[in-house]
Amino acid sequence: MFVAGQVTHLPRFMVTIYAFAEVMDQETKGQVVQKVTDSFRAECPLCDERKGANVWCIINELPPFGFAVGGVVVSLEQVRIMTQQR
Repeated sequence: MFVAGQVTHLPRFMVTIYAFAEVMDQETKGQVVQKVTDSFRAECPLCDERKGANVWCIINELPPFGFAVGGVVVSLEQVRIMTQQR
């Protein structure tokens, strides 16, 4: 793997997070990636030694109606209704 044009042999962990854009402000994004990084640090000694610098997160924001269930494009509100406990 190359990082900044240099060969590195240290393992890196890439985490991809998908969320509807309208539910993730900057503060929430920061909290989510911090929790992900903290989880890796708790379970992986190398991640803890590197203070999480080898845990990379990508946040993909889904636009309205950018998600589908069962072949049907749905909105955030429809997902909320579908996932409510009945």
